[in-house]
Amino acid sequence: VSLLHGGPGGGRFRTVSASSDRVREVDESQYRSLAGPGIDAMRSGVEIAATLNGRWPSFTADAGAVGIRAAWSLPLRVGDATIGALNLYSYGRPLWDERAGVLARALADQAAVVLANVAALSEAELANRALRRALRTQELIGQAEGILMARQHIDGDAAFDVLRRASQRTNRKLRDLAAEIVDSVSRPAPGPPAGA
Repeated sequence: VSLLHGGPGGGRFRTVSASSDRVREVDESQYRSLAGPGIDAMRSGVEIAATLNGRWPSFTADAGAVGIRAAWSLPLRVGDATIGALNLYSYGRPLWDERAGVLARALADQAAVVLANVAALSEAELANRALRRALRTQELIGQAEGILMARQHIDGDAAFDVLRRASQRTNRKLRDLAAEIVDSVSRPAPGPPAGA
């Protein structure tokens, strides 16, 4: 069993969870060749149940090498989007019946919701980090402007212009120049020589 995520619109394909390293390696075969039941299920939004008889040559060879003889891939849907696939592998004759189908589809529905929530949380954390970084940069630039205003007896616009021109002249980021100015003020003054 494995859980596939990614691909078109979602970036690179990857196995989010797998029942074994062997299954994870078989999934990787799909990603290398961009062909296999999980990828087809994700792209088409349709369940793929197949014995591995050469439909996907590279995947079939890699799966067969570890004893996998059949695959059943269920698309993971959230609204109108297919965000992944649940891959079920069989080492013998497929034993998928009606009862297994009901359970697998229920599991796929739950996995889709969990996967969508994880993706949304990840995106929110990335956005939050970017926002915090931007706010720290803005604060740093503001501090540097204040220092320049005090040193040069100029207003805020003029202080920002001094920073901007220095950034262009030295080909350095505004943030780095601002950090240097703030650090120059926050460094402790040298003390008296030892023994004085």
